[in-house]
Amino acid sequence: MDNLMKLVTTALEWTYQAGETDVRAERLYTIAQWTEMPSGAHFVAMEEPELLARDCERGMSNKPVLCIQVNEETQLRLFEERHVEDYFTLIQRNQAYLHEWIAVAAYEGPAETLRAYVKQRLLHFVNGEAYHLGIWYQEALVGILDYRLNWRSRTVELGYWLDAAMQGKGIVTAACRTMVRHAFEEHQMHKVMISCATDNPRSRAVAERLGFLQEGILRQADRLHDRYVDVVFYGQLKEEWHAEAEQAKADSTSKPIDEA
Repeated sequence: MDNLMKLVTTALEWTYQAGETDVRAERLYTIAQWTEMPSGAHFVAMEEPELLARDCERGMSNKPVLCIQVNEETQLRLFEERHVEDYFTLIQRNQAYLHEWIAVAAYEGPAETLRAYVKQRLLHFVNGEAYHLGIWYQEALVGILDYRLNWRSRTVELGYWLDAAMQGKGIVTAACRTMVRHAFEEHQMHKVMISCATDNPRSRAVAERLGFLQEGILRQADRLHDRYVDVVFYGQLKEEWHAEAEQAKADSTSKPIDEA
């Protein structure tokens, strides 16, 4: 069964279950046509239909293929072609900040370059390799979260950046916490990793707030435009995450009612 047929089959299953045309089915058709998927691609929806079928019900008139609710105000949505204009606007608004901390060639070109980049990242999703997610806060696109899977080592790497004007609200920390849980519960991964420049205090603070352990520093391991930076690596193992979750649960149940 070729990849387009896999998409069509999934779309038909959703339509049958809903008893009517499912908007997510239309999005699958669009992705299949837009990406012109190569014959060797593997579509993760066939193994995880319940994941892709999970949609954000509040405030959604046009359901995305993949949407993960973080909290009442924040959602993670898979980037599709229809999001490119908003994505491009977000990048333009944060050029100074991005130049300091992010080196993505597609961020420096016109909207069509970004469109090709989103198309490439969708193929990674189709192959079950990564999710390129937008962070929506109060129905506005405010940031990016990358979720990159290594099935051989059963590890996930998280990458993220947020609109400079929205920092300090805990948005990225909450989004990453949701995807860490997703990695360990949904994908049954062994380890989640985060890396960033040592002199990027906001990115480091996210990893530390999540309880990740600092595992090491590599000198001048990355180049950000005109400078080399030392890179710090953080990690959390599945058993460490479980232990912290159990401790948090125990702490919350042991508090007196008037302190809860």
